Amino acid sequence: MNDFTKEELEDLLEWGNAYCIGMATIAKMYHCNLIGKIELMIDNYCEHEWDDTKNTRKYFRCSKCRITKT
Repeated sequence: MNDFTKEELEDLLEWGNAYCIGMATIAKMYHCNLIGKIELMIDNYCEHEWDDTKNTRKYFRCSKCRITKT
């Protein structure tokens, strides 16, 4: 399940990149890991399409990424 919209993640990425401008090398290296994770979240973002055709189960499965939710 996505806690952020794709647009919110892109905003966080822009904020993070702007924040890192002019930072000391050690601090920038630390924050680059976080920026990399945000980029990965954007790359793997799924606009879930819940398959509820088999409504006999207690969960639904996204037909795109196959993640489940209850």
